[in-house]
Amino acid sequence: MPEDRPPITSGSDGSPGSGEIAPATAPGEGSVTAGPIRGIGLGIENVASFPEAENYPAHEFYQARFTPAELAACSASASPRENFCALAAVKRAVVKAGAAPGTSETLAAIEIAIDSAGNPSQPECVISVDRNETTAVAVCLWLAPPEPALSAPTRAGRPLSSYPPLQRIGIRILMGLAGLSLLFVFGAGAWFILDQIFH
Repeated sequence: MPEDRPPITSGSDGSPGSGEIAPATAPGEGSVTAGPIRGIGLGIENVASFPEAENYPAHEFYQARFTPAELAACSASASPRENFCALAAVKRAVVKAGAAPGTSETLAAIEIAIDSAGNPSQPECVISVDRNETTAVAVCLWLAPPEPALSAPTRAGRPLSSYPPLQRIGIRILMGLAGLSLLFVFGAGAWFILDQIFH
């Protein structure tokens, strides 16, 4: 990754932002398609509104908007202001999509995970972010959880051959008695009906 770019990149592949959004997948689920989109959010931030600082984690402006983990990740990059700007745009997009509670003014209450490649992530979200020297833009798609796969019907019960020989004999006797009981009930019912018809 070039040094003049911030570590925060777009989407799960770490590529710069583009006009296309790949098919949504559930986070951490590989190619499993997620459910329908529950919300869409857009965040736009201006780099000029983020002040320069000698110590970003200790600066009041940044402490009010970012968590300790986010402060550490962004301030360690080659372009801290641009990173903070991009991360703030991501947070606003997540809030506007409905994937995090609160308002876009309570950004410190939302923590966006940033992996080692600089990709931002939020559970059940697909995030795309891009920036230049002046502006950062982020889009968040908040997805419904993946539909559980329907399992194939399975045979109920245990095969008779899996029981020990004595138990198999007992089961066969019980099955025979159950069959005789049904025959008796059926025969008694038929006898009662015939008796009513002919008398």
